[in-house]
Amino acid sequence: MHHSYKILIIILLVNLLSACGENQPDIKWNYSKNEIICKDLVSIEKLNVDIYLDVTLSMGGFASSNTTNYSKLIEDLQATCQDVWKKGEIKFFKFGKVVEDMKGTDLISARTSPVIYTSAISHETNFDEAIKKTDPKKVSIIITDLFYNENEVNRMKEALKTYCIQRGVEVGLIGLKSNFNGVVGDVQPPVTIKVPRPFYVVIMGDKSNINMFFKTLKNKGYINPNQFYLITNKPAEDFNVNIVKDKTCKSLNKQSLKKELEDFGTVFNFRMKKEEKNASFNFEANITPNQYFFPYTDKNLKIDFYKKSRIQKDSSLTNEITIKNLKIVGNKITGSIDLTNTDPEGKFSYLGYITFDNTVTPSMPAWITQYNADDVAEFRQNVDKTLHLSKLLTELTTSNITYNQPKLAKFYINIEKQ
Repeated sequence: MHHSYKILIIILLVNLLSACGENQPDIKWNYSKNEIICKDLVSIEKLNVDIYLDVTLSMGGFASSNTTNYSKLIEDLQATCQDVWKKGEIKFFKFGKVVEDMKGTDLISARTSPVIYTSAISHETNFDEAIKKTDPKKVSIIITDLFYNENEVNRMKEALKTYCIQRGVEVGLIGLKSNFNGVVGDVQPPVTIKVPRPFYVVIMGDKSNINMFFKTLKNKGYINPNQFYLITNKPAEDFNVNIVKDKTCKSLNKQSLKKELEDFGTVFNFRMKKEEKNASFNFEANITPNQYFFPYTDKNLKIDFYKKSRIQKDSSLTNEITIKNLKIVGNKITGSIDLTNTDPEGKFSYLGYITFDNTVTPSMPAWITQYNADDVAEFRQNVDKTLHLSKLLTELTTSNITYNQPKLAKFYINIEKQ
């Protein structure tokens, strides 16, 4: 073949490949907000419910012939479950040293009779046996004072990590106080108490079902609607994001979006000259958090960024884009974004997740702090408190942040360099 023809064919092939490159599809992500705020409900009406009653000795003092918050809760519990999960099967259990089946009538009698709390199984707590059957496709409810000695608290924490957090089972908590006349033997020597002390409803399952249960119970007069807590993988009920170029960034221009991307409200397109390497943006996100989630601050938050390009189809964590001056005012999160891209011309896409820093200790709601005793000495001075409550919930919340990496929002910055 003549040399000039070879050159012509090579030029045609190069042009053809260039044209194909121009027509490559846009970089693809999962733009759906459901990854963050999924509201799909597990089939509520048919959901099965397991109710567990803690019958250890420290619960016996709640039993009373008088009407108390404890008796009202037990009286309402089965009816509430039947109201929320109309076609589901409800099973009853009691636990201490072991877990045993129990009749619904036995649960009702536990309001007034201390007999169930003095049985052979009541002298030791085996909390992990009570929650081994948790599943996001059903609901497990425990009535307990969450009062255990140091070793049992650690066992309980590990059990909740293993059987809830690592299975994607979310955990809700309702705190109540009720009249008490009995003995707490989890500290030595035992303490006799004749004042109201806390007990709790722990509910394990899917967030949407926990929310339904919360909603049904929070209007009861004996329940404080401000004493609910939720450990969830999806703490945001809704979010929106806005990103604009910083006024000092002259080489950056905003570009229009395809209609289907506009609808998400989280995608932002910009163009910059191929020789430019740096760009700056102003960032704002409005979050509607679940009202029962821990009260996070800007120190609890971080933004992780991932990068894709037409060449690099799989995303990878990147430090090419970072955020500074992250602040929270109310439900609004603001910050400044800096981008450094040294690639030649091309299309690049960055995904940002607003998530939580597991190295920063979560703060508990005020009511949990008020119910908490850090050590036995503090408990003996304040017998209306729960030993190690804050420690338990703080460590479980941190474990959930570490293991499930819950997110508050996401957004996308697309850069075309040409």
